[in-house]
Amino acid sequence: MFYIKNIFNEYYNTLSRWKDYKSRSPRRECWIFNCINIVCYFVLLQLRDTITQQNVFNIFMGITYIYVLFILIPSIPLVIRRLHHLGFSGKWYFLYLFAYIVDDFFLDDGIYEDLFS
Repeated sequence: MFYIKNIFNEYYNTLSRWKDYKSRSPRRECWIFNCINIVCYFVLLQLRDTITQQNVFNIFMGITYIYVLFILIPSIPLVIRRLHHLGFSGKWYFLYLFAYIVDDFFLDDGIYEDLFS
């Protein structure tokens, strides 16, 4: 029981440090935050998929999107603090974002269809 309370305290501390870009985050903080978010996201998806009524389905879809946006805000500083802990600058995260944006919006999807079909 004490260990679970510790885990959720650490999760809450990570959420409350959403404006902190200067300090460092250890590996444990990053793993706890990501694991709890994955479990919560899959629970929301399972609840959404078990509902057959369209209006309730739309409500759970909205809740899922709000949750993802709510978690996106503290996850960016967490990754930057983790990079600081590893000895890198937080600017390396923007290189990752740039590569992600280029991949999603500018590269042709036909390449993937040819490789994996």
